[in-house]
Amino acid sequence: MLPPRPQRATVRLFRARTADPTRVGRLNCDPPSRFPEKPDEDIPGPVVTTVAVRVLVDRDGIAHSVEITVDGGERAGWLAVAIMTTTPEVARGLGRIVTLPPAGPGQFGPAHTVVEVLAGESYGDTDPFILLMDDRIDGTPMGGAHPHAGFETVTLMLEGVLKHDHGEVKPGGMQWMTAGSGVTHGEALEAPGSGRARLLQLWLTLPKAARWAPPGVQDQDYEDLPVRREPGVEVRVYSGRSGGVVSKTLNHVPVTMVELRLEPGASVSQELPASFNGFFYVLEGEIAVGPESQALRPGQVGWLDRPAHREPSAVRVTGTGPQPARVILYAGEPQGDPLVSWGPFIGDTQADIARVSAEYRAGKYGPPPPRVP
Repeated sequence: MLPPRPQRATVRLFRARTADPTRVGRLNCDPPSRFPEKPDEDIPGPVVTTVAVRVLVDRDGIAHSVEITVDGGERAGWLAVAIMTTTPEVARGLGRIVTLPPAGPGQFGPAHTVVEVLAGESYGDTDPFILLMDDRIDGTPMGGAHPHAGFETVTLMLEGVLKHDHGEVKPGGMQWMTAGSGVTHGEALEAPGSGRARLLQLWLTLPKAARWAPPGVQDQDYEDLPVRREPGVEVRVYSGRSGGVVSKTLNHVPVTMVELRLEPGASVSQELPASFNGFFYVLEGEIAVGPESQALRPGQVGWLDRPAHREPSAVRVTGTGPQPARVILYAGEPQGDPLVSWGPFIGDTQADIARVSAEYRAGKYGPPPPRVP
């Protein structure tokens, strides 16, 4: 049994020198669980009232640090901040690391290769994520019309262009498609200029109550994504939130999907509900994750641990290699419903699969309409 976890923590005074109205500071607890305090004193400068505080605790419930975000308005200088109380967050790390095989032959000919990032594992371990494929082509366009039903696809373009029924998705852009009650949609992956294209396509379950929801599609261009900026860090939010930055993506299953770009040595903490299951997929550079600084590099998937506590949680990511890092975090609320799959269809029963297969053969499916927030 874990020891009682601290439910409230107080830092009476935080003194910071800042040349910028916004400062992110960390107070390390020494010894652990005793928060540093400074005696009351007169400090020149404004008293700041816009303060966000997070207390990070380890798996044994011992507080080790306090993260403080201070908004000092337009004035810089000495900031005297009186901090009230806060609820602690569980500091998450990695529960397991999977090293992936190299790219193998794909289904669209010799120009197509694919890395199976998430495929063939027990869905009970990956819920709400069904699969994730890292598709690459070299020179030859590929794709065409095909069906889906019973789930959602989330397509992130890394290189090249994805043409679809209503337009195109360019590098860094995302398409979030709800297949739901059934679609037949067109996709064509093209590689202008360099002759190469690459995309990540995630299959995401739908809640059982929304398995057959009306189809729809949401596109987001890279330049329109909301961005959280910290020193040496950019976090682009495709879904969910990061800090005070919130995505406009509409979700059936609660999902946080962010791209983190970190300069060497830069660090950021991403908050997540403790119930979320999730993983990191490194595209470039190297990172360290969590209180144990577990290392991840391209070609690896780092699955988050699953804390027993239901309080809010956070995971800290640091760029560690000589080059900047780029990593995608996928995290979502497990649904706990068993699935039946066949080809491009997901259902709750074999009867569901038979029904949607018959509907597709009967020509009842068409392209999904745009879904506007």
